[in-house]
Amino acid sequence: TYEVVAAVDGTRLYAFHMDGNLVNHFPIHYGDFPFKGSPVVTDIDIDGDLEIMIGTARSIVNVDIKELSQSFGWNMYRGNLERTGYYESDQSGDITVDIDHMSDWNLVGLPVSLSDTDQTLVYPNAIEGTLFSFSDSYELQENLVEGLGYWLRFPSSGLTTLTGDPITSLDLSLQSDWNLISGLSSSIEISGIFDPEGIIIPGTIFGFGESYELSDIIEPGKAYWLRAVTSGEVYLGVGLSSRRMESIPKAESNRLIAKGMTLYFGKDVENKLHYSMPPLPPEGVFDIRFSDNTRVCEDECELEVRGNLSGTEITFDFIDDDTWELIDEYGNMISLDAGFIDSEDLVQRYKLRRSISGNPSKFYVDPAYPNPFNPETTIRFTVVEPVDVTVEIYDILGRQISNIMEGMLQSGNHSFIWNGTDNSGNSVSAGIYFLQINTIDSSQRMKLILLK
Repeated sequence: TYEVVAAVDGTRLYAFHMDGNLVNHFPIHYGDFPFKGSPVVTDIDIDGDLEIMIGTARSIVNVDIKELSQSFGWNMYRGNLERTGYYESDQSGDITVDIDHMSDWNLVGLPVSLSDTDQTLVYPNAIEGTLFSFSDSYELQENLVEGLGYWLRFPSSGLTTLTGDPITSLDLSLQSDWNLISGLSSSIEISGIFDPEGIIIPGTIFGFGESYELSDIIEPGKAYWLRAVTSGEVYLGVGLSSRRMESIPKAESNRLIAKGMTLYFGKDVENKLHYSMPPLPPEGVFDIRFSDNTRVCEDECELEVRGNLSGTEITFDFIDDDTWELIDEYGNMISLDAGFIDSEDLVQRYKLRRSISGNPSKFYVDPAYPNPFNPETTIRFTVVEPVDVTVEIYDILGRQISNIMEGMLQSGNHSFIWNGTDNSGNSVSAGIYFLQINTIDSSQRMKLILLK
């Protein structure tokens, strides 16, 4: 006989076989409303199989498992026993999923349930020893876990075919901040992520193509970054009543577009968290962002580019009437009309700012170069009218280490060198220091890294 034990835990309904294993498709989640009372297991509609009836905070739900149905969803029973609700799936037995991959690094996941998840068996064409998960930092792994995402490197582009039991639902435990996840055996929209506590920060779900890309779909076999405001549980499953994430409108500002990534500049936004960027990809992988790890900047923007940008098309779309300029680490002006940046450095930093001629009351500081440095670094900045300036170095505890200069500067370009010494001429230890440049009405700060 078919016997089952049912139990509830908040918004989750469980059904177990007598041997303790979960019935297929369980647990089931029901919106933001917790289940109430004890579930009843019986053949309510007298069709020869069992249903589970359970109360919620707002209704009564009747669940009927239909393995061979052609649809996938579930409805509610509301006071009429002949209006039977159901949760049903046409997926039974093994399924086959094809996962395409690019040459070099990819974000991957486990699209089906397998008995042996060793990386060399799941993705045999990948480079062994290059499977990395993320938990505050990248961690080398040998096996894949359902629901988790990974960086994995391939020597060439190709296709991986996997056959196994379908993954139709997932409970994901998220840590505060960034998480690397994977999805189900079928594609789902991000609205299919059930987030009962609203912990996912809208606008922070990224996949990877030529660069990080905002995603609306969670595809099988792919991995995705998402950011949580705090730790908690979210759930993936087709047909779940999901708490929809807040829609984030596109910033009404100037745009920079490169390899599928769009950065916004020239206007502030209400919540910068919605424009935050995931942790940096592995070394050599293309990445473009502002230095505060976001994709939005109002003014005086420091742009960081990693990977070979040479020959990459760069598009600038301006909606304001200001004149903007792009300056590299060496003080060279880059044309915004060229359509590309000609550089083969693996890490590049640029200053994106309004033209000085249009803002005569401001001074501008270029990125220190080199940085990190040993034994010395050069600080360059520009003023357009005489001004009193102080240039100081502070350690990570806020103590002044060196007073590089203090006095009146004439309009024009200026540069100073810090050689890693304090006010007494003694060499300081390796570590993080802060450059502080002050005028009467403004101040700018920059992080410096001294190596030994």
